[in-house]
Amino acid sequence: MKMHIKVIIVGVAFVVTAFFPPVWALSCYNCTGIAQCNSLNVPSVHGCTVCTKLIEGGTLTKGCGKAADAEFCFESAARTTCVCYVDYCNHVSNMRPSFWTIIAIILACFGMYIHI
Repeated sequence: MKMHIKVIIVGVAFVVTAFFPPVWALSCYNCTGIAQCNSLNVPSVHGCTVCTKLIEGGTLTKGCGKAADAEFCFESAARTTCVCYVDYCNHVSNMRPSFWTIIAIILACFGMYIHI
């Protein structure tokens, strides 16, 4: 019974941290076009709520965006939109998990081996 309660607590903590965006200001890449966004000196902007990456009609745009409920990437036939909550997370490759999601996973694994 005790182990069952621990699993529920860890599960709830994971869900809360996975979908709870940080409240501090972020720094994000801010560029338009493949050449500018893939250069060694990509411009950045500070004080963002979220970082975004948009690919539409073959044009890549990175910058700040409005707050979203969770980190995500959504792809349709003509458009890919990504939102994330970590400094400079709108880089070229796929989005990274948030810091708090990683911490929750580590705590969940650690909690399986010790008594909380």
